[in-house]
Amino acid sequence: MTSVSIGSKPKPTKDFTSLKEIVNTLEPTLRDKVMLADKMLTRGVVQALKHQPFFSTGMYGMPIIIALVGTGCTDGKRQWYDPNFVVKLSDGQTVFLLTHEVMHKYSFHHTRRGKRDPKLWNMAGDYVINLQIFDAMKEEIARRGRSCIEMIPNILLDERFRNMSTEQVYKILEQEQPVTPTNPDDGTDIGNGDCEGDGDGHNGGQLGDVIDCPVNDGQTMADEEHEVEIEINQAYQTAKSRGLQPAFSEGMIDDFKKPKVDWRDVLRNLMQTVVKTDYTWTRPNTKVWSQGIYIPSHIKENMGELVVAIDTSASVSNEETSQFLGEIHSISEELQPEKLHVVWCDTRVQRVDTYEMGDEFKTDKVIFGGGTDFEPVFKWVNEQDFSPMALVYLTDGECPMPNTKVDCPVFWAMTNEDNPCDLVGDGVLHIDFKN
Repeated sequence: MTSVSIGSKPKPTKDFTSLKEIVNTLEPTLRDKVMLADKMLTRGVVQALKHQPFFSTGMYGMPIIIALVGTGCTDGKRQWYDPNFVVKLSDGQTVFLLTHEVMHKYSFHHTRRGKRDPKLWNMAGDYVINLQIFDAMKEEIARRGRSCIEMIPNILLDERFRNMSTEQVYKILEQEQPVTPTNPDDGTDIGNGDCEGDGDGHNGGQLGDVIDCPVNDGQTMADEEHEVEIEINQAYQTAKSRGLQPAFSEGMIDDFKKPKVDWRDVLRNLMQTVVKTDYTWTRPNTKVWSQGIYIPSHIKENMGELVVAIDTSASVSNEETSQFLGEIHSISEELQPEKLHVVWCDTRVQRVDTYEMGDEFKTDKVIFGGGTDFEPVFKWVNEQDFSPMALVYLTDGECPMPNTKVDCPVFWAMTNEDNPCDLVGDGVLHIDFKN
């Protein structure tokens, strides 16, 4: 395990200027490094094409730019490499560096960060993709006795993070080590970012950098992710046709095949199940009355009181929580509960906001902080003098199931797709705020 201290020393500023375009103006030593690095990177792409085509497809899909960026970095559309760093690598390590940046793109690290700390997000991503590249290297060795990939020494590699998502690793790192607060928008500032490494390989275990995708609206971001999905599918098919696909790539393709279901529709359908429906002959069904057919119409009873719990330690932003509550309010307007109780909880109930039908619904007073414990909310429900029609709990699921039971349906709205603690209830819904 490599221990990394964040923010321990000042970082030089990246310069994304293409050195090849101004190579004739450079001093001789740097000019020679630029020319050598260019040859090494080209040779690395060719080696990947021969033996690791799943990765080489991504390498060809992004222009390679040689610039003073410390080690390497990508925004999913371009890839930058520092000649001072590259020329110190072996051929196999150069392939690893190229593969590393491609895997940041394949993992959507340039589109998924949200409001998370950019440096810690990059570290979490490194831990995840380095294990995947390590496995691909071992698979190649098993096939032909050697690999075109050679791991760079002292990178972020830890077996305890195996089979974890980047979000899961991020949360562990966030809890384990102090982070020097940074502007969450730093990940989008090309030309004025922090350089990962000093060009001499002194990168504290962290290799390269991932920069937020340069888009400004959700639709464009969705388009970018769709393009990456297409590229990954092409890379997989190319590698599979030669029997050279990494084992982990099959899981990526399976994820793409999962139907994209709007969580709002699922939540609405779940909530509809708790509404009692009956029939009445006093108001016949008007749709068929004109045809001379007399059948009863449906009537929905008032659904009583609804409890919505918010895990204040969950890895969701203020905006995402407000979006979720806004959807709850929209559904409530349709179902007409007598009251809506919003319970804010970490390891204890911090606040309860109660709304009656017709009250103005406010989502601007979002609170965060603390650990996670589901027990307080379940106990709070049991202490009330009413029996709610349902309990909806927004959480990342990083907590065991509560021992306390409640006498109503429980719906878990999960921000973590992996459901790490196997929460069970009347419904478990994965919330993807990007959709």
